[in-house]
Amino acid sequence: MSKRTSQHEVLLGEVAINLAGMQYCRAVPAAGEKVHFEREPDNPHDRKAIRVENEDFAKVGYLPRQVASWLTPLIDQGIVYIDGTVAACLETDLPSATLTVSIYVSPSNAAFLEASRDPETLPGALHRIVLDAYNAMHDWRRPAVIRDTAQRLVELSRRDLLPETRLLLALMPGFADTLEAHADVGALSAVRAALTGLTIGEGLHHRNATVFPLHLANGHERAYVLLEEALEAGAAEVTETSQHGTVPEILIRNRGERPILLPEGEILTGAKQNRVVNITMLIAAQSELVIPVSCVEQGRWSSVSQRFRATHFATPHVRARKCARVMESVACRGSFAGDQSEVWNDVAEELRCARAESRTESLTDGLEAARGKLEEYREHLALPEDAAGVVIASDAQVVLFELFDTPRTMQRLWPRLSEACFFAFAHDGHDGQPAPPRVVRDFVGRVQENLQVLDETRGLGVGIGLSGRSVSGTGLCYEGRLLHLAAFSVER
Repeated sequence: MSKRTSQHEVLLGEVAINLAGMQYCRAVPAAGEKVHFEREPDNPHDRKAIRVENEDFAKVGYLPRQVASWLTPLIDQGIVYIDGTVAACLETDLPSATLTVSIYVSPSNAAFLEASRDPETLPGALHRIVLDAYNAMHDWRRPAVIRDTAQRLVELSRRDLLPETRLLLALMPGFADTLEAHADVGALSAVRAALTGLTIGEGLHHRNATVFPLHLANGHERAYVLLEEALEAGAAEVTETSQHGTVPEILIRNRGERPILLPEGEILTGAKQNRVVNITMLIAAQSELVIPVSCVEQGRWSSVSQRFRATHFATPHVRARKCARVMESVACRGSFAGDQSEVWNDVAEELRCARAESRTESLTDGLEAARGKLEEYREHLALPEDAAGVVIASDAQVVLFELFDTPRTMQRLWPRLSEACFFAFAHDGHDGQPAPPRVVRDFVGRVQENLQVLDETRGLGVGIGLSGRSVSGTGLCYEGRLLHLAAFSVER
């Protein structure tokens, strides 16, 4: 019953299926191992049973009963053939494994892929509905929408489904997997292309800071608005997730017609306490999203307003360590949580170095108190209007790498970004030498070496992470284009 070799058979798709009954078998499959399938029509427990054997034809388990219930009739009628590979193997007290099952169909037996104009029965009508969705998904480009639609169709169609219909439903998540795999490759290519095509402008130096403008090879119009712009237009609002709120999350509602770009490091002030955004996100138009944040105001948990405002950026020191911990959280727990205690300690250190007083230990209080000292840096280190990004260095150490997809975005955010960056320099008494351009080139090389695609992200696009011995950061790609990348030097 495994796939027969025939040039006329077509791969219909792949389905991820958990192997059942492994605890009753002596043989255990290995990751990557090919498996064989055998029908057991005389099985006293289930006459639709499908036995799974390893490459040595030793039994390693069965396909789950709920899968065999619809797959067996299709196999017995010769409509489909299957083969499979062990995708993963987890050794526990009750061993389990995931199979990647490839399903083949011959054109002569593919009538179930043709839509009936006027179904005569309820099962036939349900099949037509699922088939229409199945065909439409070939043109869809959002994996999350595909998975959610497939799940909802399963929930709405628990009964009265033909085996062919259940097959189509089982194949739908595979569309999402394929899209995500292509998106991951495309995202890394987009980031590398952007970094390779960067032009590093002439460095501007003042006292202990050197600023290098970054220019992109090809400019374009951005396909989003920034949160600050959306809030000004009344097209968005940011609130606590509920009346009681929760420290590591807040809620953003986008009522506009364009996505909202929310960069990592942006500080949102108000509500119960000020927060900093943990990762870069793109919030879809006409949607709402819970976003992961860290608190940068330890001494307050009381409402000063119903809504947040986009007012500041966190300092590079706070952002660098926070990003490093977020990437560790992504790797270990699949979440975008930072180390809240460490963030509070870093904020306290910034306030102490600036000799800034804050009743609530708020980073924004320190930033606002230092504005008078930042003017000379703004005058000497003015960023060119055509710069899409910037590298800020002290002596031979890169403090911040920040790159957006358009100069328009960079210019809009630069006043707040520069305030946060110059904050530390203004309170450091030493004067240093201008950083040489090679420092930037070396840092960009380290960024390229440590790029990784995040398994999950919030909102639209593909998340990018940086996790290495001396670099941290995060970014976002959308539709094959790098929208934002922030990177920092860190001490491990």
